[in-house]
Amino acid sequence: MHGTNQHYNLTITADSDIEIIGTSIDDPVNSVLGSDSSTFNRPDDSDIIEEQTLSKEETYQEMWQVPDGETHTVLIIPDGEMDGSITVEMDIGCSYYLPLEEYKNQTE
Repeated sequence: MHGTNQHYNLTITADSDIEIIGTSIDDPVNSVLGSDSSTFNRPDDSDIIEEQTLSKEETYQEMWQVPDGETHTVLIIPDGEMDGSITVEMDIGCSYYLPLEEYKNQTE
């Protein structure tokens, strides 16, 4: 998600336990995935914007504001062993250039 002071309403559900990490690090996939693609290298706490663990069939819903000129990446990884596939549904609604309070009023 690239920011121009946009507000994103992010909803995520999955069919297994997952960890959601929002980060602004460069090249996040290669930074987080181990060389054998079966391990996970956790970003430094200072690089994590948002973090949440979801149990199977729970729903994550959060409003993010991405500042002008920043890029945020949402990483979704298995919570635990990376030994199978997961199915994830993600819905991203965004507003362009609305003040945060005005955007909140429109989404309520």
